[in-house]
Amino acid sequence: NLPTAYFTGHGGEENIICVPLRAMQELMGRTPHQISSIEIKVKENADEEVVAATLRSVLGDEYTVRTISQLKSYMYKIINTENAVLYAVFALILIIAMAGVVASVVMLILDKKDNIYVLRAMGMSIKDIRRIFIYEGLMSLWAGAAIGMVCGVILVLAQEHFSFITISGTTSIPYPAMLTVWNIVITIVSIATLGYLSTIIATGGMKKIFYEKRDEKE
Repeated sequence: NLPTAYFTGHGGEENIICVPLRAMQELMGRTPHQISSIEIKVKENADEEVVAATLRSVLGDEYTVRTISQLKSYMYKIINTENAVLYAVFALILIIAMAGVVASVVMLILDKKDNIYVLRAMGMSIKDIRRIFIYEGLMSLWAGAAIGMVCGVILVLAQEHFSFITISGTTSIPYPAMLTVWNIVITIVSIATLGYLSTIIATGGMKKIFYEKRDEKE
């Protein structure tokens, strides 16, 4: 039961090397009373934040007390910045998906050229006809978005409660996931904005299509 010192390599917990404390102090040129840190193992049902706060109040500012989560703060900082990266990836995927919406609306307009001409001959304005196709594109867009959002919410809630996805290289640290209203709002606003712009772009050539069809009739 001699005091033990350990240090880790780049592999983290998988590369821990344990040696007698005295041997490590001699190797590092430290005196018997010099140590870099003390690790305290708390009970399984204990709150590590409460224990850390208690130690800070007892030891004062001369000592730095950190929990295991704070010791791995660099990893959590990466995870926090990952939100911005994930949103950028999400926006890119959404833009690519909007290209599919544009293509489908354009194909629908080309397929309904005869109907467009009939509606125009009956007195309906190009603006009203264009609005029909905008609504059609938005309906198909929101149908897919609703299915995707429901699946996403279920996946995040499952990760929150069951932690079935862990961080690569570990078997004990679950991938942090938390569903907030703000995430849902950002998703809805992003889909609504890009979706509306894509349908506007897709229906932008309505007037040209009408005049081409009228020239064919003449």
